[in-house]
Amino acid sequence: MAGDRLANALEQMAALLVAEVPLGETSWRVAVTVRDVWPAVDAVGVTLLDDRGRPTVPVSTDEVAAAVDVVQHDAGTGPCLDAARSATLLPVDDTRAVPGRWRAFGEVAARVGVLSALAVPLTTHRGTLGALGLYAGAPGAFDPPTCEEARRLAGTAAVVLANARAYWATSEHASGLEQAMASRAVIEQAKGKIMAIRGCGPTEAFAILARASQRENVKVRDLAQRMIECHVERPVEVTSDDGA
Repeated sequence: MAGDRLANALEQMAALLVAEVPLGETSWRVAVTVRDVWPAVDAVGVTLLDDRGRPTVPVSTDEVAAAVDVVQHDAGTGPCLDAARSATLLPVDDTRAVPGRWRAFGEVAARVGVLSALAVPLTTHRGTLGALGLYAGAPGAFDPPTCEEARRLAGTAAVVLANARAYWATSEHASGLEQAMASRAVIEQAKGKIMAIRGCGPTEAFAILARASQRENVKVRDLAQRMIECHVERPVEVTSDDGA
């Protein structure tokens, strides 16, 4: 029964661990879970918008959904993009008879065997982050009860995807900060070595390091690492014509 499949899908989705796999993999798992709820649904795509409202690379259950999603991204319009931007559920009863602005979508959808579609916004209390695209091989596959079930499922999917996006954005930011702090520590050590050798202050020490970096065509951080690993008293990198 559809109700049992929906309940099972909601349970599966709520159990997804956003820290377990990257955002793209989580999006794919969400798409597969949604696809398996209704026998009439052949394929599902996930379209997410970036901070500027632009669609990111779509994640799809198969080549059919990918083709339909990509043409919408290329055209800049289509049910999924419009659903995401307007936070409105948009059913398409027959892709062979769609509004003119969706002509490219309708042509590709019909060609790959998608004759009806349902675009469901992925909305949380913080806003809409994208949309689910449900695609069926028969026209009129999405009646009002199915649309309501899809809306409910999309609510849970939105929370999962929003959490996954936030987690991985924070993780990448933390990784970047960690790398930056490590680079700064290395550079500070190299500056200290130059200050001890030259008897100069920190500003001049960094200027010497920067000039040597340009002269040797290496990053300041890499040159600094070489210097602190060098055990001679006067590192070669800063003893040639560095302007001192």
